[in-house]
Amino acid sequence: GDCGIHTNKALRPGDFLFHIPPSLLISSKKTTLTGSDIRACQTGLGPDMEQYLPEFLVMIALIQEISRGSDSLWLPWLQSLPSYFRTGLWMNDKERMILYQLAPKFMQHQQYQWEAFMRASQALRLDCDPQTLLWAFTIVFTRSWRAPPGNEAVIAPIGDMVNHHSSRTNVDVSVDKNGCGMVLTRPIENCELFLDYGITQFPERFLVIYGFLDPNPSDVALDIDYGNDSHASALGFNDFTQMTINFESMELSKKSWNGILYKVLLDQGRQEVHWLRGFLTKNPDDQSPLSDLHTQWGDETRGFLAAYAREKVALYESCLFEAQHDMIDNLIPSYCHLHRDHWMRLLEMLH
Repeated sequence: GDCGIHTNKALRPGDFLFHIPPSLLISSKKTTLTGSDIRACQTGLGPDMEQYLPEFLVMIALIQEISRGSDSLWLPWLQSLPSYFRTGLWMNDKERMILYQLAPKFMQHQQYQWEAFMRASQALRLDCDPQTLLWAFTIVFTRSWRAPPGNEAVIAPIGDMVNHHSSRTNVDVSVDKNGCGMVLTRPIENCELFLDYGITQFPERFLVIYGFLDPNPSDVALDIDYGNDSHASALGFNDFTQMTINFESMELSKKSWNGILYKVLLDQGRQEVHWLRGFLTKNPDDQSPLSDLHTQWGDETRGFLAAYAREKVALYESCLFEAQHDMIDNLIPSYCHLHRDHWMRLLEMLH
């Protein structure tokens, strides 16, 4: 569970760390299933989850390797894998109830994925007990990557042991017809190798999918509800990569301030919202003419942000209260403490 890869000497950017040849990759393209089997899997997954067919095929490959026992080429690697996880599907009922408050979209998506994979397994008449199926499902979604152009899922034994860090990433991964390679991106000496597992703007995602707390979230998404306004998405206000707050500096992106201003004007039915919409559509990168509008509505936008922060604090405090009992470990309380303190710090700065 807590294994990683460490260096024992000084390395420079561009240094080649290791290469895993194609023959050692567990890939969805190496499936032994027939065409009719794959069609049955697609039917079982359903139209909403068919996009995860590559991950399903890797899961089947894992189960097949387990059944081979000592004859499996990957036996040493299989024996090194964890047998228990702290992802959403492995948590107890109380923990799952709290996670549905903290990360409803990710919890629902994971549940739908799991149900689709079970349906596809049944369509395939897979001879596998539910616990082994859940284990293989979790291995796939915590350790596999999509290889370019995106239609192949792979697990690279050894490479899959590199842990995540939001701000100390020091390796880059490439997966192609030649296998999987890792190259250093920054100078290091006697330290652990780290990857960025992606979508760091939603730290609750790491709780649900990977079962760990990201202790150093930086740019975290602002999830603002624009109701039925169809223009908000076109203006980029639903783009979580841009609608962010930095928890280190407590600064908001320009897109975030514009999104909050748009929300305030929209909720108050102000005519200025039409001008703002038109201006941002034609001049998405020109911010200078907006300074007067931001100044005019500064109290309202800061008030909206403060109310948003208070809602976050209340959510985490409510979950902390519920997490006083029936927790397997301190994972969820630690997450709530960390993020409550971040939003409380923002409130102090706004006041």
